[in-house]
Amino acid sequence: MPGVPRELAEHHLRVDPKVKPVKEHLRRSATEKRKAIGEEVARLLVAEFIREIYHSEWLANVVMVPKKDDSLCICIDFKHINRACPKDHFPLPRIDKIVDSTAGCERLSFLDAYSGYHQIRLYGPGEIKIAFITPFGCFCYVTMPFGLKNAGATFMRMIQKYLLTQIDRNVEAYMDDIVVKSRKGFDLLTDLAETFANLRRYDIKLNPSKSDAAFAELKALLSTQPVLAAPISKEPLLLYIAATGQVVSTMLNGSGAGVVLVSPRGDKLSYVLQIHFDSSNNEAEYEALLYGLRMAISVGVRRLMVYGDSDLVVNQVMKEWDIRSPAMTGYCNAVRKLEKKFEWLELHHIPRLKNQAADDLAKIGSKREPIPSNVFLEHLHTPSVQEDPFTEEPPQPKSSTDPTEVEIPAVVNLIMEVLVVIPDWTLPYIAYLLRKELPEDEDEARQIVRRSKDFTVIGGQLYRESVTGVAQRCITP
Repeated sequence: MPGVPRELAEHHLRVDPKVKPVKEHLRRSATEKRKAIGEEVARLLVAEFIREIYHSEWLANVVMVPKKDDSLCICIDFKHINRACPKDHFPLPRIDKIVDSTAGCERLSFLDAYSGYHQIRLYGPGEIKIAFITPFGCFCYVTMPFGLKNAGATFMRMIQKYLLTQIDRNVEAYMDDIVVKSRKGFDLLTDLAETFANLRRYDIKLNPSKSDAAFAELKALLSTQPVLAAPISKEPLLLYIAATGQVVSTMLNGSGAGVVLVSPRGDKLSYVLQIHFDSSNNEAEYEALLYGLRMAISVGVRRLMVYGDSDLVVNQVMKEWDIRSPAMTGYCNAVRKLEKKFEWLELHHIPRLKNQAADDLAKIGSKREPIPSNVFLEHLHTPSVQEDPFTEEPPQPKSSTDPTEVEIPAVVNLIMEVLVVIPDWTLPYIAYLLRKELPEDEDEARQIVRRSKDFTVIGGQLYRESVTGVAQRCITP
């Protein structure tokens, strides 16, 4: 396979010369795995993606990853060479932007680049550094393999070059998947001809067997865009909110929250909040509450009942508990100001984990994961309030038997739930293995560095190799 011209794209390994090369010993493999390795090596040799070598300072082992159909996928564990290379910060496209840009197009054509990464060749001196060892000898790639650090950035840089005149106009691309979008049906042939001409100019090969099936999920998503209807008068709206805890935000340099507004017809407005400032768990809870209140006000809700799992927030707002922190006083006063825009507002405490949709959105916000196409993203760069305990008199405790307590109406117009996300124990290991990021706690950081030698990251998931050589995916509660 000839590959794209080197002047268009060529992957360079910029290995830190201060890092000592790592040469792994061959791991033992069962007969079935040995056979699978042999077949894959033979296929790569025929395709001219690899070549045999005899001497190398770097050697990585093969990792067997089970597929959904119980077959084995062959991957190379490049963790050592990846750690020695600086990160290429070339930006990857956002899935939600791609989806939004196709709105209103009458025709969408889906293309898949054949062996996408392997169409880019390696810079000669770098080949020997990504060598791997098998029961059949040692080999190195001559084309850019999957799993190599910065491979995605190199590939997207190539895409931007050869589709420069089309991207955002009649083409969108994410890695080796390409969407040709035609605003009108009669533009389809013209758009395809322009795309194929650019592909042919740079010798980009397509995979005909996958082009029809590529982006299957994206196709379904594009054909079932949600339609949001206006609220029905006097019928209740539902608002669900979840906020991450401080433990998660410490590891990920930010916390997150999820907000879901459901109309009487079942239509939904979903929001992911990314909190980019240092916040305690209670402050994150208040930020989620304030955002939910503002959303409710914006759609004309007048009567609101809030359900939350934070004793502190619920009881402070309901004047059951004293407020001792200036920061909490400021947040509570902010709620008081918004409260005046409702006919009545009341909070009740409930057990946690009864709000899966908003909880999932909160996790997306805290992990900084790609935002789903039907979800809106909001960034919070500064706190909603500043510490100022004198702007309003702090709320005082109120007896549950207070005769002046307002009677709860029988019908409410909104339900809000505030939840805290359980930390994912795999995240700090993934952050360290991919980006060399460690938590601030020194003891925890040392533990992660020590234990990370037993783990590897494949496809964004944490794996641990078993004694039989099979990579086992780590799971979380």
